[in-house]
Amino acid sequence: MKQQRGRRRLKLLDRYIGIPVVVLLGVLLALHRHFGRRFGRKRAVISDPRRPSIGILATGAIGDTVIASGMIRDLRAAHPEARILIFTTASNASVADMIPAIDEHVPLRILRPWNAVATLRSQPLDWLIDIGPWPRINALLAGLSRSAATVGFKTPGQHRHYVYDHVVPLRYDRHQLANYGALLQPLAVPAGHAPAVVFDEVVSALVAPQPYAVFHAWPGGYKAELKQWPAVRWVELARRVHALGLSIVLTGGDDDVEDTAELATAIRAAGVPVDNRAGVCALPQTVSLLKRAAIVVSVDTAVLHLAAAVGVPVIGLHGPSSSLRWGGVGPQVLSIDAVGTDCGYLNLGFEHPAQPPDCMHRIGVGRVYAAVVKLLDQPHAKPAERAASRVLRWERQG
Repeated sequence: MKQQRGRRRLKLLDRYIGIPVVVLLGVLLALHRHFGRRFGRKRAVISDPRRPSIGILATGAIGDTVIASGMIRDLRAAHPEARILIFTTASNASVADMIPAIDEHVPLRILRPWNAVATLRSQPLDWLIDIGPWPRINALLAGLSRSAATVGFKTPGQHRHYVYDHVVPLRYDRHQLANYGALLQPLAVPAGHAPAVVFDEVVSALVAPQPYAVFHAWPGGYKAELKQWPAVRWVELARRVHALGLSIVLTGGDDDVEDTAELATAIRAAGVPVDNRAGVCALPQTVSLLKRAAIVVSVDTAVLHLAAAVGVPVIGLHGPSSSLRWGGVGPQVLSIDAVGTDCGYLNLGFEHPAQPPDCMHRIGVGRVYAAVVKLLDQPHAKPAERAASRVLRWERQG
């Protein structure tokens, strides 16, 4: 509860202090653009066209960063000799070293803004790309950096775009992978790669009995409980999947240990053996566990995107968030959305209506089990790049 109160406090500060400060900084930067000197920043001139320095400002969650790895792969493909850095916070630092194409990982102490500014300014960059869709603190960091040029989103209602040299509209009618790809337009870099992570297979000892299905029942973030699928349905799904010859493995973070233990007890009471790994595996071990799974079923959270990125069969359960905006991207992904036009309302992660509909209760066990059977019977999937291309073309399909 203390952590949730802290997050709410940060959101209030970000909105009521961040907006006027961003606007003021934007005005000052505009004046400096017009008259010359810009808070120590150079003009937008590439220092070495053969090896530009490109920074990715990624202060979001693990899942957002995994999706953005597709855009980072696009950068590497277009600039093989570039120096690519990623700036992360404590919330997503663990995944940064798994992203291919990254040369340097620089942690930011986001709760100490002046410390974060100093860290950014210690890294002169030709381009700084802010992938954050709404935090004003990101815009402030970008505006005070020493980057020759900055790129960021213009997000509806967020009043944060004034400080960027190049602004890209954040669109709600397309997948976030396509939005991230659009940030590359000012750099004339084409988008098209799928998200991908790499990891050390050696850290995977803790291997579960083969073959097995991974169930991840716990979302993160603001009002996470609205993304939870009812426990009784996980139990019934476990019973049906076990009848197919698969053992059941439960995953979860440190905050999910108690809830996962209760779910494991309920599944065992239904006569299904279960291996509870909640709070046991570090992120690389979790990814390795996902990689070896016969299938993964997950609510909309980081595990969904990690499983999709390593290419295993994965089923994503979507209620408040639409799969058209936040679905897993990979060669073997099936997304199940709650029925009803009043669901799929999340775009930034916090736009809950005053009386949110109980969307996850609208996803029946039968639909999920049918998707499990379909994926398990499916021949080897198409390449992940084709999956990414489908997402990037989604806006043209309506």
